[in-house]
Amino acid sequence: MTDTVAINDKWALDARMGPVFQTTVTPLMGGYEDRNQDWPIALWKYEVELRNRPIAEIRAFVAHLLGRRGSMHVFPLRDPLDNTLTDENIGTGNGVTLEFQIKKTYADDDRPYRRPIAIVSNLVVKVDGVTQVESVDFNTEDGWIGFLNDPPAAGKAITVSCDFLIPVRFEADQNFLTLPIGPGTSNAFASAGPFVLLERHVPKPDLGITPPTPMVYSYEGSTLDNSNLTTYTFAAKNVGAAGAGRVIALAVQTRPTSIGTPRSITGVTADGGAMTAGPSFTGGSSGQPTIAWFYRVIPTGTTVTFVVTFSNGTQNCAIGTYRLFPASSTPVDTAVTALTGTSAMLTDLEVKTQGLALILVDSGRTATPQLNSNSWGGVDTPIHDLTDQISDQNGSLNLFSIPTTENDTSRDFTATASGDSVVIAGMSFQ
Repeated sequence: MTDTVAINDKWALDARMGPVFQTTVTPLMGGYEDRNQDWPIALWKYEVELRNRPIAEIRAFVAHLLGRRGSMHVFPLRDPLDNTLTDENIGTGNGVTLEFQIKKTYADDDRPYRRPIAIVSNLVVKVDGVTQVESVDFNTEDGWIGFLNDPPAAGKAITVSCDFLIPVRFEADQNFLTLPIGPGTSNAFASAGPFVLLERHVPKPDLGITPPTPMVYSYEGSTLDNSNLTTYTFAAKNVGAAGAGRVIALAVQTRPTSIGTPRSITGVTADGGAMTAGPSFTGGSSGQPTIAWFYRVIPTGTTVTFVVTFSNGTQNCAIGTYRLFPASSTPVDTAVTALTGTSAMLTDLEVKTQGLALILVDSGRTATPQLNSNSWGGVDTPIHDLTDQISDQNGSLNLFSIPTTENDTSRDFTATASGDSVVIAGMSFQ
């Protein structure tokens, strides 16, 4: 623990100071040598003296020396040559890391040096240029910053501006005073030292930051029923391991071609309980699809019977199932495209770190693969869980999951299938 009482720094004009490394050098045959750096992080050494200072300053120094119990306790020192940071980059977010150490970088073409900073004041923290609020967005202690909410997203720079002090202790337990003129004179002065101050490392503190639980999820499979029905029953479908807070997300698709206007989905149940409707699209003419996402918290059981009901009879129904354990059972965001042509872009889907985006793509061309291309506008990589599940009416279902490592409100997913129309529905969780 570092004391809070700083030492008188009026010794600056007479100080000798510099970084101290420790390197073991072993002589070898033929004049060669082996070098091992025992201290990759230097500790600074200050050789200082309070010379011919007013007696009141020397008395204050004595009180400080006694308060530190000689070399026992560490205290802050202001280095007159090096005591500020301005928009110093201390790291880059990766969507996972919550704690960052404040360091100052000293430029060098061969091997830049990063000095840990332990005692700071007037601290300003920014993420991607946006100022963060202490005790709301982050906590700080002993030169470490811990983010309280979401970790900085991948690629986002963390910068700090601050004043800083150096944790030091007296090298010796005995430090002499000199009294050239008696203390009873009207212009009494005295000297202290010379004495040596040694920089000390400060252990990493416990910031009390609990890392967010990574999103646990799994794709549990798909089923296609080509029967002509109004209500489809998918019995005892696998939904994976049970657990508190488990959310089951269900993708639903139909694409009729010879029964006129496409059918809307009037409801979906899971083991008799209604699932909540997410984003959906219902076509306006023959040959156009109906797609939708549904979700529900189902904490128990490893299989579920799903019942999908349409407004009227349709020619097929496909489902795809995901199991996930989000922090919230309500989606962060949902989005759906219109049926505009051979390429569709799902726009502005908000995603979160430690989150998951689920994407449903319907297309209807006869070629394989159904999709010419697909792309995601974020830093993360889509996982193609279901490829070209094609119904008897050439309706194709593709499913993607995207574990997300960034906070962003404008992520896009694009899919192209030349020769037929494409429609996309997506939702995200955290």
